[in-house]
Amino acid sequence: MRFVGFLFLFATPFSVVGADSVFWISVGSFKTESKAAETAAVYRGRYSGDFSVVGSNTNRGFFYRVALGPYSSKADAQSNLETIKLQGLDTAWIWVDRGGLTRTQTDVNEDISDDLYRELESYKSKYDLDLDLDIPFDDSSVKELKQDRSDEDDTRPTEPPSGYQLNKLRRGAINLDLQTFDQVALALLDKGEYEEFEEEAYEISKASTVVNLEKGKPIKLIRVMNADSDVKIDGRLDEAAWRDLPGVEQFVVSEPDTLEKPKYRTTVKAFYNDIGLYVAFDMEQPQETLVKRYSGRDNGWLNRDAVSITLDTSGEGRYGYWMNLALGGNQTDGTVLPEREFSEDWDGAWIGETQVTQTGWSAELFLPWSQVAMPQRDNERVINAYVSRKVAHLDERWTIPALPRTQPFFMSSLQPLLLESVDPKKQWSVFPYATFSDDRIDDEFDAKLGADFFYRPSSNFQLTGTVNPDFGNVESDEAIVNLSAFETFFPEKRLFFKEGIEVFKTSSKSEFLPIVSSRNEIKDQIISILSYNFDHYNHKLSILDNIEKLSRTKRIILVIDELGKYLEYCHISNSDIYFLQELAEIANRSNGNFVLIGILHQAFSTYAENMDKTIRDEWSKIQGRFLDISINISSEEQINLLRRHLSQYKGNWIKEDKNQYIQLFMKELSSRERWVSYDDMKDLYPLNPVSALLIGSISKRSFSQNQRTLFSFLNSQERFGFLERIFINDDKNYKSYSPHHLWDYLYNNLDNIISTSSDRHNWLISSDCVSRAEQLDNELAVRLTKTIALLFVFGQRSILLANLETLLSSVLDASKKDVLNSLNLLIEKKVIIFRDVLKIYQLIEASDFELEAELEKYTLTFKVPDQEYLDSLFEFRPILAKRHYINSGTFRFMQVKLLSSDRINFFTEIKNEFADGLLVLSIPFNEENNNKIILKLKEKVRKIEFPLGAAIPENSKLIINKIKRLDALFRLKEESEVFQIDRIARKEIISSTVTTQNDLKTLISEALLSSKWFFNKLNTKSIKNWEKRTFQNALTNLNSRISELFDDFFPNAPTIKNELTNKTKLSGNAVFAVKTLMKKCLEEENKYCLGIEKYPPELTLYHSILETHHLHVKNDKKNYEFVAPTRNTSNSMFKMWKSAENLFLNNVDKVNAEEIWSVWSKPPFGLKRGLFPLMLFLFMITNRNRLAVYHENIFVTEFSDASIEWLMKHAEQFSFLIINYNEIDGNLKGYANAISSVSNNVVLPLPLEIGRSLKLFLKKQADWVSGTKSLSRKTEVLRDEIKKANDPIDLVLKIIPSLYGDDYSEFKNSLREDI
Repeated sequence: MRFVGFLFLFATPFSVVGADSVFWISVGSFKTESKAAETAAVYRGRYSGDFSVVGSNTNRGFFYRVALGPYSSKADAQSNLETIKLQGLDTAWIWVDRGGLTRTQTDVNEDISDDLYRELESYKSKYDLDLDLDIPFDDSSVKELKQDRSDEDDTRPTEPPSGYQLNKLRRGAINLDLQTFDQVALALLDKGEYEEFEEEAYEISKASTVVNLEKGKPIKLIRVMNADSDVKIDGRLDEAAWRDLPGVEQFVVSEPDTLEKPKYRTTVKAFYNDIGLYVAFDMEQPQETLVKRYSGRDNGWLNRDAVSITLDTSGEGRYGYWMNLALGGNQTDGTVLPEREFSEDWDGAWIGETQVTQTGWSAELFLPWSQVAMPQRDNERVINAYVSRKVAHLDERWTIPALPRTQPFFMSSLQPLLLESVDPKKQWSVFPYATFSDDRIDDEFDAKLGADFFYRPSSNFQLTGTVNPDFGNVESDEAIVNLSAFETFFPEKRLFFKEGIEVFKTSSKSEFLPIVSSRNEIKDQIISILSYNFDHYNHKLSILDNIEKLSRTKRIILVIDELGKYLEYCHISNSDIYFLQELAEIANRSNGNFVLIGILHQAFSTYAENMDKTIRDEWSKIQGRFLDISINISSEEQINLLRRHLSQYKGNWIKEDKNQYIQLFMKELSSRERWVSYDDMKDLYPLNPVSALLIGSISKRSFSQNQRTLFSFLNSQERFGFLERIFINDDKNYKSYSPHHLWDYLYNNLDNIISTSSDRHNWLISSDCVSRAEQLDNELAVRLTKTIALLFVFGQRSILLANLETLLSSVLDASKKDVLNSLNLLIEKKVIIFRDVLKIYQLIEASDFELEAELEKYTLTFKVPDQEYLDSLFEFRPILAKRHYINSGTFRFMQVKLLSSDRINFFTEIKNEFADGLLVLSIPFNEENNNKIILKLKEKVRKIEFPLGAAIPENSKLIINKIKRLDALFRLKEESEVFQIDRIARKEIISSTVTTQNDLKTLISEALLSSKWFFNKLNTKSIKNWEKRTFQNALTNLNSRISELFDDFFPNAPTIKNELTNKTKLSGNAVFAVKTLMKKCLEEENKYCLGIEKYPPELTLYHSILETHHLHVKNDKKNYEFVAPTRNTSNSMFKMWKSAENLFLNNVDKVNAEEIWSVWSKPPFGLKRGLFPLMLFLFMITNRNRLAVYHENIFVTEFSDASIEWLMKHAEQFSFLIINYNEIDGNLKGYANAISSVSNNVVLPLPLEIGRSLKLFLKKQADWVSGTKSLSRKTEVLRDEIKKANDPIDLVLKIIPSLYGDDYSEFKNSLREDI
């Protein structure tokens, strides 16, 4: 905030010399007549002239002057003054004698107050000065003295202190006897006490510039011309504007309230001009005691040196502004209301700077008049002021006037200031914004532009507007840890809503509490704002009891903006609005101490449309508790607003209305409406007057918002809008926005909205008529039909009639003959009809279809829909568990399903394979008891083994009504002939179907956020309850609850943060990356990162899975190898591997891949299908020494590229077998050594290794070996067994031992025989 200071400036009195005045040349003044006579005698002997002694009555008493004269004119005195000065009397000056009653500028220079005279006398004894107050001295005397002493004392400086100018001080001493001043200066110089000379000279010079304040008496501030007020706001008070001004110093200590004289001097000065107010502070204080602390703006309550000013610009104690400027430049500001109700809601554009000086510090401030509100005044105005200084090291505050906080009054007791010719200023303020958002989860990008603008034509009137408001760029709320049971309330910080809030704060005994309602319960908002503003809010009492109790001590003004949203919530959720009635009853019996104001965009009853009659009647009773204040501007006011807005366009309708159609239209209209003025209408150019009156009517419809639509329409960039027509008009010689342009705008931009509003029937009839007119190949007929259509839909509540005058004025470029011919054509083609009695044209309604009556027939025969029908109503968007995804990297969704309450037993049948869980809304179509349904729900939820939430919607009745209506619309569309033959009926049915579907979707969305949910828990028979608390946090809380549910069900899911593969179905790029990674695993196992270079997708896969879970690590030989996970390296992977291994313990045969998938896909793992082939491959490769792999029951000796392709496409064709080495004869070393020596490859003494080696050994032999009969019998048997072996375990552990036993040499010879 910013703080503006004042400078108290006072005009010096100036008098006009009268006709009876005489002039003297004075050469000296004395207290005693004898001294004056002695001096006169000396002068008569030394100089030429008749010196005489003349008595003079001055402010400090009677004096005797030695003077020449008298002279009848100033010119004569001036002529003789020059002669006297030539004789050596340089101190002579002209004195005007008015008997001591009237002071001139010369008298001011001579006279001095008694207090100052006594002070000067004290200097004589204080500094032991040889001081004769009756002997005059001047600058020349000082110079002579310095010259005479230049040779006497070389050790004493002969110049005054650096930077000191005697004349400068003399000019500042307006009310000072300069002769006396010179004596003090000369005496101090004579003693060499230059520092005392500078200090005391300053004290003397400024003594005459200090103004004495009188309580309640206005001080007249000095007005300085703009050209003479060239002050740079830098904290340095070195401009001439400050030097010649008097100031105020009567500060007292107000905190603590001792009201004593402050320890240090403070002088405040001020002046003003047309632009604003200038203020300066000059403050003494030892530099070592200054406290300077830097901080951001509006953080002004740190303990540091500062100055502050409060201005009551109303002049009546009604409102004001305060500004605080701390040493270092920190600014804080705000508003104040009676008596001490300070706020920081105002941020004024004022300037303030500070500087540290040799004697303390100084401050300068400038406040533009345009920043403050002031009532209009013809000439003089009074503003009230309060200034203060904070001295941090003393912990004191010094103020003018003395208004300590212990006193109950403040605004009513400020110091009045008098100003002349200060007018309120006009001001434009614009606050633009641009925001961008990029949602990588939902793949959505959004950009917004907008602005808030404030126009102040005068300081006590302001227009505020906003374009596309967005509040994401406002100051953030402070982070608060709330451990209470109630929501934290944060103060409003959006500038658009804060502007003008002080209007409602009428006194310190009133509390203005604004809230903006939403489509949710408002009790929580009211509790939050009450507890925030009242420390003694009692949470043990009800909200109504608290309001009654609090309003007894302080008036409460509760304003609920957007109350219509709360009523819509009550409508949608079938909630009771009795709470509003209870609030109204408290207000009625509070004697004005509790005021409830609700702001709606439509009538109260409008929000109850489409409800049952009983509910509408209840709402009507509650509305009767309130006083309705309808804010509907009249047509006259709307025309006036439009005329002012359109004044920027050159031209008028007098010039453009060549056929005088508008003049005829105005004549007919004014005969019915007296307020209509042709002078006003002609200034609407280029907006056709008929269009202007229609726009006013349209703005009051249920799909518009009064005058907001007027200006949003005129400034809209939409297609067929006003700006497009005016600025992108091919006919540059003729610009007009006519009614047919308005029809095009509404039809192309608002057709869907109007088609679902209360005007839908007439709109559909009008659309049909326009469509039929367009088939006539007559452009003028189409334009006229569009005008008649607008009058048919919106003109009934306006002052317009579809008569000939109105239609002619809507097509200004057409001749009357052409208009009549086109109208006759429309009549002939049955598009319109002419009413002879009323003399108006009307559309022919081609349909007598009544939708509601038709739907009622089908509603009565409604049957409970099956699940397929409920699923077909519309597709619900799954709900993503965002927090779970962020932590685990796995996308998990809850699918929303509607389920009839009599089909609860079919939970498992409706599970969606692409969803990880279900949110089931059970709809009681058969009007069962909800408590019984809840019991059934809980019992069923307990038994489900996948994530499940179930609830009965609180707005189930409304959902059922919408489903019934939708079913009736579908059946009407399919079974009724009217849908096929009646175009208007067809459009109305389609429009109503779309609206009902949207309404149903909204109701279900509300049900998701407002219902009482029951969630199951993994491996338990218990359930968890969850119920939303506030609408604002409902979606966040539901999403959080779903994340918790997934955390419970999938605690052992491995963290894999890779969006490419951690999903249900992989893209083509993802499949390629997975296959590439598998191949690298087979080919480059020993290399870091499998030898993958650069940054392909497979490298991110490697990092997010293999590296993160330590499946590929460096061994003792400093090579890389694959290892199985452990509890320490990756507990989740370890458990998943272990779960697969457990399958082999319970199976004597092979385990199929789908069996492993069945375990991994379910809780507690929940692996996504897209990851399964890769995870299965890693399971194989980390267990390759003990895992036998089979493809279609054939043992896989070598995992090739083809094997990878089959695994990716058909994992179900693979099966596995784990070899338990504890059950195997360990004497396999002989076989392994024999194979190693023959194949020249190291073969481990393991069954799988021996089996694979034999398969590969045979595969590498020449083709003839596989079929030759030339081998020995035993070798031939060995060859055939290896060829047909599907199981390496049987081959190694049964067949080979049966052939060779322990004769490893014979086994080796058989192998060599094959070569």
